[in-house]
Amino acid sequence: MIKTIKEGSARLYVPNVNKPEQGRREGFYNPAMTKNRDISVACLAVLFKVSKKRAKNRMRICDALTATGVRAIRYKKEVGGEVWACDVNENAIKLARKNAYLNKTKINFVNKDANAFLSENGFDFVDIDPYGSPVGFIAAAGHSLGRKGYLAVTATDTAALNGVYPRVAERRYGIRSVRCFYSKELGTRILITSIIRILMQQDKAFQPLLCFQDRHYIRIFGSVLRGAKKCDVLLDKMKYIVADKDSWEIREHPSEKSIGPIYIDTIQKKNFCMSVLKELKKRNLTGQNIVRLAAEELQEPFYYDTHFLSKKYKKPLVSLSKIIDTLSKRHKVSRTVFCPTAIKTDAGLEKILAAME
Repeated sequence: MIKTIKEGSARLYVPNVNKPEQGRREGFYNPAMTKNRDISVACLAVLFKVSKKRAKNRMRICDALTATGVRAIRYKKEVGGEVWACDVNENAIKLARKNAYLNKTKINFVNKDANAFLSENGFDFVDIDPYGSPVGFIAAAGHSLGRKGYLAVTATDTAALNGVYPRVAERRYGIRSVRCFYSKELGTRILITSIIRILMQQDKAFQPLLCFQDRHYIRIFGSVLRGAKKCDVLLDKMKYIVADKDSWEIREHPSEKSIGPIYIDTIQKKNFCMSVLKELKKRNLTGQNIVRLAAEELQEPFYYDTHFLSKKYKKPLVSLSKIIDTLSKRHKVSRTVFCPTAIKTDAGLEKILAAME
């Protein structure tokens, strides 16, 4: 059974099921990912504006795992460019074609394995949004991006990345995760590190532009540039971390308890995030608070969860605004996109605890 829904500027036929997983045979559609797609539209719009191919509307965009085609259709209708949509599921492609026809959009549909398709074709922007881990698609995406491009990646296996299943993270991403109060950022950085290392094998440097976790997924946007020297710069931004549930310590060299090396440099590009936020406001799309927090947060690696600190050190629960006001008199401090009860600061633990009195 099929029903009709509306998302963004698109009208869509989607499986009429109680849970998204039940519709995978016909074409997976998850309404909970609308915010993800809203932010993606705004990100692509910002990148489209700076593309040299914009004037001729020739920016090549690939939705590599399209399912119902919702992301590809929204990219075409709300941004522009030449859009390709790929899926190995024949039923999904049939439904996606119907949706493109319903929306009067020209999409190039391909019923093929995503890795095979990406390896054979070149694009300016590739979106990888799988059910589970994205790592198996990163190398092919890198090949398709040539000398310069942009990559968007979703990972829904957050239990592994955020430390619930550390051995699974080590197996899939090459780094053991840790369950801790800063798990969401650690898991995000493990994913970023994995992407960086895979693309380095092609002498391509991945630079994060906007990263966040929401609900059950991690979403990362970044630029990809060819150049061995650019890759070497990224290598210098990899450090080891002694991480446990109560603290962390960044080190240059490995020790018995360390994990990594992990990318510890900037994961949010402020100007890009502010431009994305502007697009979200202009288009009246969801996700504005996520992007605002990403734009405003300090680039200090890892955050302090004040609820965790309150419980561990038997401190009163003080409002985040009060803690920030107290610390900001002498230190850099901000909220973080990763946790609503956390701050980022260069103040150090003792001064944070003092601000909680």
